[in-house]
Amino acid sequence: MSRSKLLEGLKVIDITIVIAGPTVTYLLVDMGADVIKVEHPVRGDDARHFMPQKNGICSSFIWMNRGKKGLAVDLNKPEGQEIIKELAKQSDVLVENFTPGTMKRWGIDYETLSRINPGLIMVSVSGFGQTGPMSHLPGYDIVGQAMSGIMSVTGHPGGPPTRVGVLIGDTSSGAFGCIGLLAALYNREKTGLGQHVDISMQDVLISYYDLPTYTWEGKLLGRTGNRVPTIAPFDSYPTKDDRWVIIPAANNKLWEQLCEIMGRPELATDPRFADNPGRCKNYDELSEEISKWSSQHTLNEIIGLLQARGNPVSPILNIDEVLAMPHVKERGIVVDIDDPIAGRVSTANIPIKFSRTPASISGPAPMLGEHTREILSSLGYPEENINKLAQDGVIKVI
Repeated sequence: MSRSKLLEGLKVIDITIVIAGPTVTYLLVDMGADVIKVEHPVRGDDARHFMPQKNGICSSFIWMNRGKKGLAVDLNKPEGQEIIKELAKQSDVLVENFTPGTMKRWGIDYETLSRINPGLIMVSVSGFGQTGPMSHLPGYDIVGQAMSGIMSVTGHPGGPPTRVGVLIGDTSSGAFGCIGLLAALYNREKTGLGQHVDISMQDVLISYYDLPTYTWEGKLLGRTGNRVPTIAPFDSYPTKDDRWVIIPAANNKLWEQLCEIMGRPELATDPRFADNPGRCKNYDELSEEISKWSSQHTLNEIIGLLQARGNPVSPILNIDEVLAMPHVKERGIVVDIDDPIAGRVSTANIPIKFSRTPASISGPAPMLGEHTREILSSLGYPEENINKLAQDGVIKVI
């Protein structure tokens, strides 16, 4: 089996902050790309300063920037912009997630850099994309969720709109950015030309919405809690030991088996519940029948009964319970990083398995400016020039 990395030799400039942009590049670096993380020489990436912190470094920064090389340069200064142009001459990809117009203000926008390197691929991740009347607005995960319809359907009936509990907008936009980048790389193999990949967080999250249901029926979905409104039963139910269990029966066969397991075979032929449209229409009555049964049994009893018949079923777990699962441990999704500042940090491995070219975390996140001298030397900058740039505040070296 080959142990070479899938993207070995791919050179990437990472001018990103916080989560969405760094998601694109941590996926690339885990697959073997050489990623240079560009940060402001004084404040660095905003994510360095988020909570929780250990020894002055935030865990999310370590998570998102593992294995990257650190270049600290002030892009507001012409000398800093010139460094990026020199890097672009020998790079394959540039990823950025600043508000549209920022890269142009710095003189390192796609139009400028593509003249220097026609094969360069630039990925821009933003709240609302590079075009349109809202493109100039800044975006964060919660803004993307709010402006995409996601929050309007998340939460329980009668409750307030609710943010999805993880950064789904940021991480999804980063994943789609990586997909777009890899597609552009494939196209470059055929044409020799790069292109600009435009990722809007709003676009990404709108694509998750069940638009045909809305356009066909012409009505807003609303908040439904854990229920899936188009399939029944497909929800969470209480158990005797004060836990919750997910019971999805997505077709008539699974519903009939569930009725048998509950000792209520007559429900399968009840006119209210005989088919999925009927079960959806009479959902409250259906839910009451299942809840009566589930509340008389413990979580483990319910899981055992349903799994024995091949019915899908799941406990609702917290992350502590998830990480204790033998299955999760065997899959190797949790790995440790030895960070020079924070010490040992447990984080999620790349969630993609390759049979020939395994991906893995290659090292810790860089300290601010850790590789600045090394990178500039590789570009041909003499030592005295590097020292002068550091004295002038254009770069940071350590």
